Amino acid sequence: MKRKIFFRAGLLLVAGILAACSNDNNSENDGKKVDVAKAVEFKVNFSDYNADEEVQGTRAADCQKSDTLSKQVVDLGNDILAEVTVQRDTTLTKAKPHPSTRALEDGNYTLIAYIAGTPVGEIKGFVKDGTFMHTDNNVLELAPGTYNFTLFNDKVNYSGGGYSFSVNYANAGTAIVGRAGNVVIPPSPRHQQVTFNMKHIGARMKLRLQCYMSHDGLGGKLSGTIPSIGKADPSTYVRMTGENPAAWSSNISFPAVNFDADDTNFYKQSMPTDYQYFFYGTNVSDLKLTLNSGTIYDTDLSVHPVTIDLAPNPAVMMEGNKSYIVNVKLMRNLWYLMSDGSIGLTKETTYGGGTKTPIGIVLSRSRHMAVALKNAVLDGREDIDAFYNPTWAAMNVQSNYRIFTLDNSYSANVINDMDGRKYTWEPAGSADGTTVKATALYDGVHPTYPAFYAAGHYRQQLTASGITLTNGMESKDWYLPSWGEGAYIFSELYRQDKSKLIQNTNSAIYVNIAGMGDLAAAPFRQVQGRPLLGGDRNGWYYNSTEFIEYSIYKYFGSMNLSFNSVNFIPTGKSGTRWYVRPFIIY
Repeated sequence: MKRKIFFRAGLLLVAGILAACSNDNNSENDGKKVDVAKAVEFKVNFSDYNADEEVQGTRAADCQKSDTLSKQVVDLGNDILAEVTVQRDTTLTKAKPHPSTRALEDGNYTLIAYIAGTPVGEIKGFVKDGTFMHTDNNVLELAPGTYNFTLFNDKVNYSGGGYSFSVNYANAGTAIVGRAGNVVIPPSPRHQQVTFNMKHIGARMKLRLQCYMSHDGLGGKLSGTIPSIGKADPSTYVRMTGENPAAWSSNISFPAVNFDADDTNFYKQSMPTDYQYFFYGTNVSDLKLTLNSGTIYDTDLSVHPVTIDLAPNPAVMMEGNKSYIVNVKLMRNLWYLMSDGSIGLTKETTYGGGTKTPIGIVLSRSRHMAVALKNAVLDGREDIDAFYNPTWAAMNVQSNYRIFTLDNSYSANVINDMDGRKYTWEPAGSADGTTVKATALYDGVHPTYPAFYAAGHYRQQLTASGITLTNGMESKDWYLPSWGEGAYIFSELYRQDKSKLIQNTNSAIYVNIAGMGDLAAAPFRQVQGRPLLGGDRNGWYYNSTEFIEYSIYKYFGSMNLSFNSVNFIPTGKSGTRWYVRPFIIY
């Protein structure tokens, strides 16, 4: 009897325990919720533009080839060429300056909770010291379960109970969104930490203008048909896609740049202060840059505006939280002599987007005449008169087969002297009919005519620098140009009529070309050559034309180039800081 009593009592105890357990299980689903705003710490990280790219530090433009996304070359007319390159903006790093972070924290934020794509609650607040803080009297109570959270600032519009995101174009640069997925809220409140990586919904882009001569500032506008609004589903947020394309434009101003004395830079860059912002879905090819104010390469853009379609190959689609630089390289479009003996325009050189190595600038295609990109060097020096005096030839001795009398008509005569190669390389070009001035040595070691010798050995200088000459260029001779050949520099590179080269002083030809020195220097700079100017922005260059005065053979024609004038002056056969710039008949 007692056993039955104990057995029944045991059954009742087990039943009671099971009932209690059943009641506890039901309590997990009885509608009891957790105040997430108190139980969860929402940490907020603000991602810099390109933060997910493996790029660090600031690099020079000529070292950014690995960051180049696309490029194209456009002929703009007026002898101007534009190379457009789209690059990642690598001037930023993952390390964010604190003032920048504080700026992003400013403003109001909204946090929405989703379960299975359905919004189930939201809370408003602000960000302080990297943490989302709800405002007073705000609570976010959620039943235990697995949630996705989306956090965004007040530049983002949302509607329909959190079913739709949109951003106006004006806020494309300031709207930011972050998402945290698969967050488990347990039934018993415990401390948790959820991290949002906040990203800009828009892409940003800055234009950079690269030039090879000074300018006083250029202006224009960037325009195109671009998305005017960004939209996204916040419950499954990946990116905000641009929609509703519309015509758009923004004024652009490029600050002035200047090449000063002793400037060794090949180019200068000019960038606007502000970035432009775009939604995902904007193709760089949808944009164009119009330059319509300022002067560059002797072209007044207010009279002859140029429009550059930013249509790189391959096309570049701008993505949210990415930063881009569109580099527009403006170059003079001229003919160059290449190392393989061919000639081609700027875009065919390795510096203009092509594959060929330039070695000279073509001054006359009909005469097949080109000028070297660099000065000739003798004994390791450009200013060869530092070691050799006389540099040109012995005083009081006729050197060339032809001489010109220094009188009131000498300029009209010597402008037709085109015999530089003959004076340099042919025995008949010398007064004695036997001497080759390009190779003559007075002691078996030192040149008798240093200026002619340096010009005549420029081919060896090219090969010693690592340039491979082919298709006959490996045997063609460079020479010291005559006065008339040198005048082609004035007409081709300074864009001046040679008829201006008329004697206008008692002993010299002087032409005022104020502000045009950079124009002549640009074709050399843009292919990393040496401009026809000395370090003091004033270069004296030997030529091979010889004069006589008072029956004494001591004068020859020299050419002086500066940023403001061109002079052709009969002078003595040696000087200080004079240079040799070889010519070639290709």
